[in-house]
Amino acid sequence: MHANRLICAAQILFALASPFRAAAAGNAPNFFVRVWPVERGLPQNKVTTVVQTRDGYLWAGTYSGLVRFDGVRFAVFNEKNTPQMRSSRVTALFESDDGTLWIGHENGAVTACNGGKFRAVEIPNWTGGKIYALTADEQGDVWLLSEAGLLVRVRDGLTVSPPAGDAAKLLSGARSANGEIWWRATENCHGSNTRSCNRRWC
Repeated sequence: MHANRLICAAQILFALASPFRAAAAGNAPNFFVRVWPVERGLPQNKVTTVVQTRDGYLWAGTYSGLVRFDGVRFAVFNEKNTPQMRSSRVTALFESDDGTLWIGHENGAVTACNGGKFRAVEIPNWTGGKIYALTADEQGDVWLLSEAGLLVRVRDGLTVSPPAGDAAKLLSGARSANGEIWWRATENCHGSNTRSCNRRWC
């Protein structure tokens, strides 16, 4: 997510998104708010990105590390206790179809976690820069959106540029049912057919 979309009140975020009270979201009259401040284990109150993985855990990115929340307690992973993470400043999270948690960092590093094992991901020809978003196309290839507005395929470093003048406006991405990746901008959206590496912009 873009920095302007940082969730400063992490307490509210965790109360609404707890994996062990998922049913509450669909039954609003019965759910209640529980506060989870820094004093209860969150490394800081600035949360940059959140994803819930299929095993039920809630993962959150902060500028002090990656956080795993089980509904009761937090586990924090950072560059000190997890050397495969080349930065503790997490700015993007995405779970791919195979259950891998992809982690984007402010310095442009990418980390993957599968089965509880972390690994640093090398991207050919990638020069780095803050990662705003991660997603995958229909073929399972993971793409990142950089601070410069570039779309980069993690597997081989293939870079796709948006039309001139729009790069700095791209904020986040999502995949449609037909495998096309859509990128949200401040004023409009862009579609990129990554299967053929051709671009279609709207």
